[in-house]
Amino acid sequence: MATVWESLARGIKSAIHLKVVTYIGDSMVTGQGASDICEPEIKLPQGDAKAMVTCIDLLQGDIVNCIPAEYAQEEKTWVRTYHSSQVELGQQIVERNLRLVGELGSKLMDLLKDVDETPTAPDAGDE
Repeated sequence: MATVWESLARGIKSAIHLKVVTYIGDSMVTGQGASDICEPEIKLPQGDAKAMVTCIDLLQGDIVNCIPAEYAQEEKTWVRTYHSSQVELGQQIVERNLRLVGELGSKLMDLLKDVDETPTAPDAGDE
């Protein structure tokens, strides 16, 4: 069973990478009802469909964008604008989550410190 610290470390590690994909084309979304609504299975067809991808390493500050040439055209401005808005929203969510994880970690440290400082009754054999 993972400790609280291992869980926090995993959460922080997964929070330092943000990937946003804007896919334009046909796709198939499947799931088994309400339990799958947040984790649907998405199948993309093989072929000519294009996607814009942005990957951000928040720890290193590296940003990598992959934009197909057809999305650089003037009439595709709406796709770039939409993708940029999703990247910005993703960054805001990650920053909020990191702040919350930090606050949780601080509260846990305070609780553990209080437990360590709590006086214990002497053993009956110590008297």
